[in-house]
Amino acid sequence: MISHVPELSQRIYEASRLRGLAYFNGFDNEWVKKTRHQIRYYIDPAVALLLFIWPGRLLDEREAANKTYLATIAGVDKAQAQVVDAILSGECLFGPDLLKRGTSDQGQLDHRLMLPAHWEEFTTRLMSFIKFEVGDDVKAVAEDFASSLAKAEQMGQAPTKDGGDDTISTSEVRRRSADLSEALAEIEDTRIMELAMLRRMRRQKLVRPATALPQEVFHIDVDEVNEWQRRLREAGKTRSVRPDAIVLAQLDRLNAIEQRKPRGSQRVLHTLVTGDGHMHQAYFARRMEEAAASGLYEYDADETLLPDWDEHLYSSFVQDYHLRHPAQFVPTLNQRELANQIDSTRLFEDIVDATETFLVGVTDSEARALHLSVQAVLGERAIRAQIDGHLRHARPADLHAASETAGELLERWDELMGQTILVNQATLMARILAARETYDEARSSPSSFQKMLEQMQSELVGDVKEMGVYISARLAVGQVRKRIAAMTEAEKHERRISVNLLCDFSDLIGDRRIRDVAHAHEENDAAVFREIDKRVELIPPEDAWRILLFSAVLAARVSDWDRLIWIGGSAVEALGQRAKPPHEYAEAVYVVALGHRMRLSPLDYDEADRLLRWAIDHHEKLIEAGGGGDDIHRQQLRLARALAERGTLRLQEQFRRFRERTQGDTSLPPISEADMAEGHEGFDRALALLKEIGERPHETRRQQREARLANHVWRQAALNRPIFSLLGHFVYRDQADFPDNFDDARFVAEVRDAETAWRLLKENAEANRKVGVAEANRHAGVDEPGLDGIGIDPKDLSVVIRIDIEVLAFARDHLLRSDADADADREAAFASARRIETLVKRLSGSVATPNDRRLAEEMCRWVLNEVEAMHGQGREAPADG
Repeated sequence: MISHVPELSQRIYEASRLRGLAYFNGFDNEWVKKTRHQIRYYIDPAVALLLFIWPGRLLDEREAANKTYLATIAGVDKAQAQVVDAILSGECLFGPDLLKRGTSDQGQLDHRLMLPAHWEEFTTRLMSFIKFEVGDDVKAVAEDFASSLAKAEQMGQAPTKDGGDDTISTSEVRRRSADLSEALAEIEDTRIMELAMLRRMRRQKLVRPATALPQEVFHIDVDEVNEWQRRLREAGKTRSVRPDAIVLAQLDRLNAIEQRKPRGSQRVLHTLVTGDGHMHQAYFARRMEEAAASGLYEYDADETLLPDWDEHLYSSFVQDYHLRHPAQFVPTLNQRELANQIDSTRLFEDIVDATETFLVGVTDSEARALHLSVQAVLGERAIRAQIDGHLRHARPADLHAASETAGELLERWDELMGQTILVNQATLMARILAARETYDEARSSPSSFQKMLEQMQSELVGDVKEMGVYISARLAVGQVRKRIAAMTEAEKHERRISVNLLCDFSDLIGDRRIRDVAHAHEENDAAVFREIDKRVELIPPEDAWRILLFSAVLAARVSDWDRLIWIGGSAVEALGQRAKPPHEYAEAVYVVALGHRMRLSPLDYDEADRLLRWAIDHHEKLIEAGGGGDDIHRQQLRLARALAERGTLRLQEQFRRFRERTQGDTSLPPISEADMAEGHEGFDRALALLKEIGERPHETRRQQREARLANHVWRQAALNRPIFSLLGHFVYRDQADFPDNFDDARFVAEVRDAETAWRLLKENAEANRKVGVAEANRHAGVDEPGLDGIGIDPKDLSVVIRIDIEVLAFARDHLLRSDADADADREAAFASARRIETLVKRLSGSVATPNDRRLAEEMCRWVLNEVEAMHGQGREAPADG
């Protein structure tokens, strides 16, 4: 009965698993050699932790479930050997020899990768380790290591001779390797060793986040992630389900992208190294379902579903099975690729051959042996019933022969592992030396060591935030792209606001203009998408703010203020984490303030005003400091921009509050006269700064950006400044709370400046229309078209600005003049009113904000009332607007 042979059942499982690991490992080697393509291994966080940072924890019985990460078939009673097995697998996986596998000269990596969701999980786990498992008792941590080191030394020194040696007897190999394993395991199970390996991993950057990924990898369908999540739960997984589901979906997408590449192009096989049995079971089950649909199954006599596999079909299946087990990276399975090779390399081949013969003898079928081996990699539960079924029907003589063969395999495996330990003892000793260095630091200066831990913790926190921002940046690109592509035909013809930043986006869009990029998004231009995506992939996580600001500029092109505020806020967060935020931090703050000003819901005003107040104070201080590391005129431009933006904000908000008060909502009082005067003064200061800067060359792209910003600020300040006086002295003259510091001469001068800005705006647009936007851009090589650097397209002539100019001119020409001919003035007043009324009707087809429209309508009503009060109904003048 099977109850009499439990040890044999265990040995068959271990032999099956070893053969399955060898199959996967052999496939990777052969696939690289035959196809000359690359293979990329992404690391599960648990693999890096268990095999590299804290393998000593395998001594704890509570870690028994994690022993499935190992390749050992030495039995469960040799915990020290399992610790060394884990160490050697980790050193092999993260070492330089296997990093060469599947990489070309151009694609050589000096590190392993983690997909973003796993990287966040990994760094979060390390933060918890430092905070809760190391803590702040440095003395206790050091004393624990000293005690373990003393115990290890009492066990006897490890031999100094490196390398395996055929002249050493098998018993001597076992003795030496056992002594070394016992000593190593004692030291590995200390916090000092774990800290030493953590520092080594971070200093040498042995594992890094995978960020150079195609854009579509960051936009996996929710349904696909949910499907993986369902399968993982059905397989029994209860922790980290969502991150793992995201990773599996991204892994499939990466390989699908590779399959779409033209025949003959360089391809990469993307695989995930994980020892999580639930992930393997869920992934295997789904791949098997797909294989079944392809006719790769047959039913056995006992109605067991059995793949009709030969070596060729097996290779095809494995190529679509994108998970790898960490146990396949143990040095004993990778001798041909390692610098430290066992002298008797045939020993490994003998074991593999013997294992295969043994399994075929047990199962009576090569196909069943192969299937058993593959399933054994998934976990013991997956095949134990099959093994027991084979043994239940076996003859006593066969059981006896199988037991003898299993014993021989165990003997050979022990010898192979002993040789592996001896040949890699220099690597093992290097870990102890690293731990001793860390111990010496903790013992000699506990306070400095504690500061080092705090610094590491701070860096890990930064890593988590940085990855979060990077993921947000990659998501933002796709979200904005989708929003632009969904624009209606009417939206495409509306005027769009430009976000004028002193930022260079050439690393993202090359020589293209933002306007052209936005148009390419409208047309779903795949070629432009591919080029931009390739450039985005090259941006490192620490510079994700560049992607965010670029996406914010595009969001403004579709007036998506909610998304612009979120994207800009992510950029502010990313740049604000730096010890000394760069000048682009102020650019990001401006983007968020602009978003709040344009959206202008009841809660937006205070936030926009706060951000602009910060910007004004910030730039004033930098100007006093001589520029703060940047050209002083660029700081003056940023200050002028903040002043003009804040003046516009207060003008809009004051109108909104007065309008709501006239409708009975008195929850918000009018903005104070002092604040309104400050806003009005801001326009004066902005224009004075531009005058101080004066004319500057605009030959380089940098200078052209500065010229565009200067012209934008000039237009904004010149066109909005007289509106203060218009509203306070004319439109709301009966409202005591609306500040009125009106002066006839100043108002006339302000209106004249506004008309000049409007005239130059029209002239520039007409010049661009004649020259042709594309030709102007090609000839001048500028980021935006414009003969004078303003960059105005004819369709950018806003109906809102035209209404403002008409209303301002009406106030000046008909309310301030006392010497006008009554009849002529009457005709001109009616003509002006009719033009304004016609323009207001056109607002419905413009990109004007609701607040812009309400203000225009309010001013139109005021003009009509004024005309009626001055001249009565009279006959209407013909419209010429």
